[in-house]
Amino acid sequence: MQTRKRFSASASILAILAISWLIVLSSIPSMQLNLGQANQDKNLARSSIKTSTMLGSSDPLGDEWPMERGALNHSSTITTTLVEGHGLTWRFQTGGNIIASPVISDDKVFVSSDDGKIYCVNATTGSFIWSCTAPVQSSPAIAGDRAFFAGSDKSIYCLNEATSTLLWKSSALGGTICHSPSISQGCVYITCKDDKAYCLNATSGTLVWTHDLNRTGGYGWTAPAIWKQYLVACNLINETFCLNTTTGGQIWYKHVCSQYDPAITDDGHLFLLSGGQVLYCVNVTTGKGLWNCTYPGYISSGPQILGRYLYFGYDWTVSPYHFYKQNMTTAHSIVDMSASFGMSAPGNAMAGANGNFLYILSRDNTIHCFNMSLIQYWNAIWDYTFDHPVGKFIAIARGHLYIPSSQGYLYCLPMIVTPDTTTPVIVITTISGGVIVALIGVAAVRKKKHPKRNPHTSFFQAQDGSHW
Repeated sequence: MQTRKRFSASASILAILAISWLIVLSSIPSMQLNLGQANQDKNLARSSIKTSTMLGSSDPLGDEWPMERGALNHSSTITTTLVEGHGLTWRFQTGGNIIASPVISDDKVFVSSDDGKIYCVNATTGSFIWSCTAPVQSSPAIAGDRAFFAGSDKSIYCLNEATSTLLWKSSALGGTICHSPSISQGCVYITCKDDKAYCLNATSGTLVWTHDLNRTGGYGWTAPAIWKQYLVACNLINETFCLNTTTGGQIWYKHVCSQYDPAITDDGHLFLLSGGQVLYCVNVTTGKGLWNCTYPGYISSGPQILGRYLYFGYDWTVSPYHFYKQNMTTAHSIVDMSASFGMSAPGNAMAGANGNFLYILSRDNTIHCFNMSLIQYWNAIWDYTFDHPVGKFIAIARGHLYIPSSQGYLYCLPMIVTPDTTTPVIVITTISGGVIVALIGVAAVRKKKHPKRNPHTSFFQAQDGSHW
């Protein structure tokens, strides 16, 4: 995708008309208006909008992405209405870098920015709804009509998600919070750098239980994955704990770490990426190792569950980049697919939808879409390059992708981007009550043709889990 320097005659007329009604928009906060009818999503009007999360749980019940990695089990996948479009649906600008994954619930998108604010925007139009000042450093988690944030001041904040009204603040935590909160069974779960797991009442913020995780000094914990009554948390130096969510009691412990957030399948298979090169499969109820596999490169993304397979990338510092399609029931069915791009950043730069669409962010600020149901699934069906550096997060809901930028932009794209259509776009930003035109441009979307990437089956020191 390249930005054209010259407008067509029709685009110039639209730009002049847009400037003529800027005064009318002087009271509208930071937002983006899309002037091209061709860029409207084909199925937008048919998308069903509803509040899906329950009060007391940030697990999705419908077409939403209410927490980082999409669900309590960290599946990073969703079933949603397929939407097609020709490019950006909208782009919203915050006052600082977006520092965590956006989350989507009830036709709203919530993002945290390092300008010290939390933003809520309309998921359909990108229009501003509210912002509030808070020492936030993570993604929110939405449960019912409440938004929960972890603060840099070692506190948890609970807001009304419609109005931003503060409902409660808990300062019961003893250390810096490492990640976004998880809400399940009416409780808020968090781990901190004081090597403790905390459980708070989601209604009042009162402390329910704590569990001391300090065996060797964790120095940082992944976000806990939750499946039924099992909570799994890992530190960065080779420890994994499984706790009972109701009592906080320890169920099992393993001397295995995970650099990225653990993920759990619907049938209770836990996946841990350890030591930069090893993938472990564990029975989450017993802690028994089922199998593990060592790979030749540095693993650069958290495990991505999509259908019957697990996906993750490796060798993010070198080219070519590779990603694996791993059968989740055995270590002996590995498909290694090389690609001509590198992962944008180590982290959760993958997301999946509808059982077969896989999205990957690359270092050249491009998102790649793969249809894993195709015979030649290793060829991207479309690519889109952003005009600003994008981070490592992808969120999906209502047939759209929501991707934050390290320069403060939040992008909204349809799940399927069709090629060779240009659309005039105008970005409007308020400064001290006045409105200025921040950018007027023409965005062009092109489908890139990739050389065939022949996958091959490889076996890398696959073992059963009986010895660990």
